[in-house]
Amino acid sequence: MATYGWIGLGNMGGPMTANILAAGHRVQGFDLDPQALREAAERGVTTVGSVAEAVQGADVVFTMLPKGEHVRAVFDGDSGIWAHAAKSTLLVDSSTVDVETSQFCHDESARRGFQFVDAPVSGGISGAAAATLAFMVGGEDDAVEKALDYIDPMAGKTIAAGGATTGISAKVCNNMMLFINLMAAAEGSQLADRLGLDPKVFWEIASVSSGRSWAQQTWYPMPG
Repeated sequence: MATYGWIGLGNMGGPMTANILAAGHRVQGFDLDPQALREAAERGVTTVGSVAEAVQGADVVFTMLPKGEHVRAVFDGDSGIWAHAAKSTLLVDSSTVDVETSQFCHDESARRGFQFVDAPVSGGISGAAAATLAFMVGGEDDAVEKALDYIDPMAGKTIAAGGATTGISAKVCNNMMLFINLMAAAEGSQLADRLGLDPKVFWEIASVSSGRSWAQQTWYPMPG
C-alpha cells in the first residue's frame, strides 16, 4: 500500500483519488474548497488542512489544479510542497498548465533534490471516474518509471512522452486538435441545420462517416 499526497480534489481530482482508494492505497488530500474536502472525506480520503499536512509521509504527491499559477503557488514558498515533502517523495503534476510552468517545476525540483514528472491526462471527468484516463508522462527515465506504478490505478493508457515537459507539450497539442475538431463539429451541425437536415439523422450519419470525432461524439452541439 502506498501513501499518496493529493492537492486538488475537484472535478478531476475527486474521482481520481476514489480509484486510488479502490486499489487499496491511502490518500491524504487537500483542497481550498470545503465542499470538495467533504466529498473527498466521504469517499475515504484522509483530508487535511494544508499542503504541508498532505505531503507528510507521502510516497508520491500529485497536483491536479486549474492553472499554472496555482501549481506554482502550491509547490513554492514556505508552506509549499518543496518546503515540506521528503526528498524521497516523487512529485507528479497532472494539471493542464503552460509549458513554462512545467519547466519551472522540473528545474526547481531538480535543484532542490526532488524527482518530478509532468503527467497530464486526457479523458475528462468521465474518464477520471471510470479509471480510463490517458496519461502522457514527461521526465527523467527513472522518475517516469516510478510514476507508472502510482498512475496505474487511474489509467486506461499511460505513455512515456520523453524528457521534461514532453507530457504537457503533448497535452497542449492534443487539446489544439480537440478544439479544432469541436469547432468543425459545431460548424457542420449548423450547416446541416440550415440545409434542413434532421439533427438526429445527421448526427447518426456523421457518427459512421469521416466526420466522426471524439468531440462530435461527446460534445455535439445539436440534439442527436
